Amino acid sequence: MKRHEALRPISRDHHEVLMLARDLRRLATDPALEDASTRASFRAQWGGWMGTFFAASSGALAALTGPEELHARAREGADRVSAGVADALALEDVSRDTLARLGQELHDEVRWRERVFFPALEASASAAELEALATRWRDVEATRARSRGTCEER
Repeated sequence: MKRHEALRPISRDHHEVLMLARDLRRLATDPALEDASTRASFRAQWGGWMGTFFAASSGALAALTGPEELHARAREGADRVSAGVADALALEDVSRDTLARLGQELHDEVRWRERVFFPALEASASAAELEALATRWRDVEATRARSRGTCEER
């Protein structure tokens, strides 16, 4: 499905979240996988851009017109993932099973957003709302690039 231009940068970031989720989920099924490096990657990514992305995207998408029940589900999903991440980050030695469950939650939330929430927003949001989202998201990406100390383009 071709995504509306305003949502494409968020979808690209969702892809990166899915790659982390995949790595976390593998901890449950692949005993040879180095869990220390996966833990470190999770902490670095979520503590860096990913946590900011998740919060910023949830706020930006809330401004679009769409079915209220889907907006409520998106808020609940974001809260659930954020709570799971906070719990995992608070543990010095988070278990492989906990990280694998968190990976599944991240996967499920992103897939739901891409398959259900985004199509509903594309169908109901006005052109002006989508343009405002695109502008807001360019600002988010510029801030993220400055915080990384680069001028990267995504």
